[in-house]
Amino acid sequence: MPTGVHELFIDGVEDAIRSQLKAIRKGSDKAALFAQKVRPARSTEIYFPVDGASLTKKSKHEPDASFWHTDARYPGVIIEVAYSQKKKRLSRLAEDYLLDSNASVQVVVGLDIEYGKKGSRKATMSVWRTQVVSTANGDELRVVQEVADEAFRDDDGNPTDYEGLQLRLKDFAYEELALNEIGDEDLKVGISTRQLCEYLGAAETMVNRSESLGEHSVGPGIKKRKRSETPPEEINSNDEASKFRSRNGCLTCRARRVKCDETRPLCKACGKKNRPCQWKEPYTKFKDYRPDGPTSSRSAAGGTDNETDTKEDMMDVDGIDGVAGIDKRDEAVRANSSSEKGFSRNTAPKSRKNCRTDGASEDQKEATADAAYQRCVALLIEQLSEDAVSHDETLLCAVVVLRFYEQLNTLSSTGSDDEQHLTGYSAIIRSSRGNRYVDPSAPTFREAVFWVYVRQCLYNATINQQPPDIDFSLQLHPTPGEMRDAHPLARLRLETAWANQMTWNLACVVNFCFDGREPQNEKAHKMRRWQELWDLVQTWMHERPDTFNAVFEGLASGQGSFPRILFTADWHTVSFGFYHFAHIMLLRYKPGPKFAIRNVENLSDTDHQILSHARAICGASNSSPETVPLAITVCHTIFIWGPLVCNSGERDQVVQILSNFEKHHVWPTTWIINALKAEWGIPTSSNSPT
Repeated sequence: MPTGVHELFIDGVEDAIRSQLKAIRKGSDKAALFAQKVRPARSTEIYFPVDGASLTKKSKHEPDASFWHTDARYPGVIIEVAYSQKKKRLSRLAEDYLLDSNASVQVVVGLDIEYGKKGSRKATMSVWRTQVVSTANGDELRVVQEVADEAFRDDDGNPTDYEGLQLRLKDFAYEELALNEIGDEDLKVGISTRQLCEYLGAAETMVNRSESLGEHSVGPGIKKRKRSETPPEEINSNDEASKFRSRNGCLTCRARRVKCDETRPLCKACGKKNRPCQWKEPYTKFKDYRPDGPTSSRSAAGGTDNETDTKEDMMDVDGIDGVAGIDKRDEAVRANSSSEKGFSRNTAPKSRKNCRTDGASEDQKEATADAAYQRCVALLIEQLSEDAVSHDETLLCAVVVLRFYEQLNTLSSTGSDDEQHLTGYSAIIRSSRGNRYVDPSAPTFREAVFWVYVRQCLYNATINQQPPDIDFSLQLHPTPGEMRDAHPLARLRLETAWANQMTWNLACVVNFCFDGREPQNEKAHKMRRWQELWDLVQTWMHERPDTFNAVFEGLASGQGSFPRILFTADWHTVSFGFYHFAHIMLLRYKPGPKFAIRNVENLSDTDHQILSHARAICGASNSSPETVPLAITVCHTIFIWGPLVCNSGERDQVVQILSNFEKHHVWPTTWIINALKAEWGIPTSSNSPT
């Protein structure tokens, strides 16, 4: 059978199934969530263990089409188009798929189009599944042919009265996984005989008309010239190896040991065979930067003596002149691009000037950084005009880095932060969400970025005492309590989910406290909501894994008054801080009558409770100064509890925590210290920590 008919027919069948899965994904039930995890994988290689052989020996198969659940090792549905010799061994092939996968493959579909058989256009279908059969020697897992050579097209090419291909949604994953995720909410996925005939007929017509189809006409007198090939005598061993493998080629070609032309996103070899062209995830190479090393322009840029020169076009930045080549074309952006509204070419944070400058070399570093920043923003604006920008993970990564740079370069004396990239960040994330659910275990890069964004929102929301720019209509799914997984990394996945659950709880609390849109006549509703959030925070504390407990808690040492609290992992420490901050917010903004201005010299019982939670946060941060996220938590939560600190010793400790954070991690805190001292009635200083 010509490859064209085979591939075009498979494409039609696969597209029909994919379209039905897309329709199911639009719902909000369990079936929709399940369908969102099912993806077509066409001829992706499958490796099965060989019975009786070593663990390293595996059999390899490449089906014509397959559908995989993201949490399954093997595809649930496999489709093979049978022709010529393949028809005779399709039954054996189905046994291999079903039994070697231990019934993880749920169904194998065989489509026999009898291509080339003169005088007949008949096409048939066969379906195989597994069944446990009781015998005298015990239960046996066998393969049964559910549908045997059932015609879906007759000899004349017309569709038959047969019902066609009938699958169930649960077929797309192994039994336990399907039962756990959809239960009884099973749905039908089918292709009628009429549709099958249409796909097959269209494929045959396309191939038969190939000679009469249009093509580009080269003008008269134009000669075609191909590049000259390397003479055989000049080919060395490395060149010979490159014929079959490519270091930078796609993973599909490398696995098949064929040469790849490295064309992205679809290389020529994969496009010709209609295979999925898979590439390694992009990565960033960080050069060795040693601040205490030589101050030459090379070391200032982060290079080392034994490092090969990097590509000059990486950023096209070499000092201040590096951005001179950016012309006015970069200013043009789409007016209808909501994402771009958060960015402008003038968003470069002003460099922080303090007493730690090192003369010309320091100025040169700042100029180089600013130039790189401006060039990056220019490239970012170009990308934002693309239609697929909301699904570009590389772009999301760039915005994360730019937002972090924006925070580090906030003027330390004033704390001025325009939040330019945070705004654009929000627009991209909102436009890229295809459903109303977010996984707290962050299994994908996009979801990991979402949780970074939530934490960055909390920082600005607390300082400015405004609702965080987060879509609270999203739902966490699955919740940490629902996660049951035997994967070796399941424990890490579960802990990530519990940590992000606390992050989400805190975001909901902050939104409740700073959202002033609640009608005045809804006091009872607001109190109920407050109680729900209080219970939510308490439930997290009671149900979270024991690994989140501190491994050491002790009294303050020396002259300090903050307790010493140690944890085994950074995310435990950060979750501990978020838990106590949630209490601070709920205590501070509990609905009810209160005075607009408080007398901090006579603290109330609530104020003392707030300070006890604040001491816990400061104690954990002071005990683990290397845990930067918790130090950042201290920086923004202090705007809620800072004015309540009356003890001079505790005030000095708070200032020391902030000073050390800027000194060792370059996070701007001088302006926070000055704001605190102003609240305390203490003279301020504009100098940054040395």
